Amino acid sequence: MKKSDFSRKLDKFVAGKGFYIALFLCVAIIGVASWAILFTFDPAGDGAGGDMMYSSSSQSYSTDRGDTASSSDDTGDTSVTSSDSGDDSATPLESEADPVDTSDNTENAAPPESEEPTVSAEPEPETPVSVEEAIYVWPVVGEILNSHSLDTLVYNVTMNDWRTHDGIDVAAEKGATVLAIASGTVTGLYDDDLFGTTVIIDHGNGLESSYSNLAALPTVEIGDEVSVGDVIGSVGSTAIGEINEQSHLHLSVTLNGESADPLNYLPDQP
Repeated sequence: MKKSDFSRKLDKFVAGKGFYIALFLCVAIIGVASWAILFTFDPAGDGAGGDMMYSSSSQSYSTDRGDTASSSDDTGDTSVTSSDSGDDSATPLESEADPVDTSDNTENAAPPESEEPTVSAEPEPETPVSVEEAIYVWPVVGEILNSHSLDTLVYNVTMNDWRTHDGIDVAAEKGATVLAIASGTVTGLYDDDLFGTTVIIDHGNGLESSYSNLAALPTVEIGDEVSVGDVIGSVGSTAIGEINEQSHLHLSVTLNGESADPLNYLPDQP
């Protein structure tokens, strides 16, 4: 059966234009599909496609028909649902965390204390020594009969021997007043077997003075505070070990417990 002229023409057209017809049909199908997607997809939730909320991070959405869809990505599962409240717009979720105050609080902070330049302090002048500490006086004024001698032996007339002498013997008449060579505190008052009635005064800083061959009744007691030049007693004749010598006062001095020459402290005699 022979084809009609129309059929032959159609076959000829299709054979020559078939590729273009197929391409046109594909483009048309893609266009229709794209139009359908755009028509049904509404990110704001408005339009004919129904009420919809979409999250780009979770790639999940739900419509007002009550259906819920969720999808998971590499970071975990996330689902977003919307209620049938009739609200066409999606309400952003409020953060449960309190807002962080990022304001700079340094304005209210106390300014740092400025460092004052270090100034080297000048050495303070030494405190002047009081007059009483700086001045020494002779307990009695007279000739030195026997000097201080620890290295050389001195002949003792009474004992008729040679011995050391830990002080000085100052000639003075019996009954002559005896003065404190410096201020201090009376720490000793006793009768020595050789040197008789003895008074000891502590002048501080390890210095002590001892007055022997005094009269039996001194004018001071233990604990008394005396000043330089105060009367502490009188010359007597109580030193049995020096009784055959001229009337005198036996004066000795110790520094930190060691015997010292009283002449190192006493001024020149007037």
